[in-house]
Amino acid sequence: MQKAGFVPREPYPGAGHAWRCQHIECGREVSPKVDTIRRGGGGCGYCARYGFKLASPAVVYVLENPALRAVKVGITGGQYRLDKFGQQGWTIVQTALFAAGAAASVIERAVLRRIRDEMGLTPFLTADHMRGVGGWTETFDASRLPPGQLWQMSSRNDVDGSPDKQGQTTHLAPVSAIQATARVSGRWMRGGPFSL
Repeated sequence: MQKAGFVPREPYPGAGHAWRCQHIECGREVSPKVDTIRRGGGGCGYCARYGFKLASPAVVYVLENPALRAVKVGITGGQYRLDKFGQQGWTIVQTALFAAGAAASVIERAVLRRIRDEMGLTPFLTADHMRGVGGWTETFDASRLPPGQLWQMSSRNDVDGSPDKQGQTTHLAPVSAIQATARVSGRWMRGGPFSL
């Protein structure tokens, strides 16, 4: 990890597990996987030149696909991802805009931990269902987790009250902007949740 520019902050957990490190270039604490670094991944979401950026604005979203009887929670740093879901029959239930992707990421991880660990739910759809957009591991049966309940879990300020894998508890400020995005004549409205 040191050759890749990271100083480990805990014992080696294994190649496929997140490893808490300090990124030498920016000084921030991140948790890359050795496997990702070996495959040429950057490992620092703050310094990323592409993909989801922890330091840039981001949205936590809840989607519903009535035809598939599924709901989905996720995060994105761009409207294009939500547009791609819309093209595949997903509708936006609600979104929350964050000034930094790091905060959105904490919310998403906490919600998924509650759904998987406390509710015992597993992914509802497969990678084939989500071809072209991804995110199948964050889909759930809408009859067991209705869209409104999923949004309530995603927008609660105490969703982050349980310790993460390192035993640290993160507390976030209240969500600053919560917006619904509507569909008009079967099309997404221009601007979407990234418009203030």
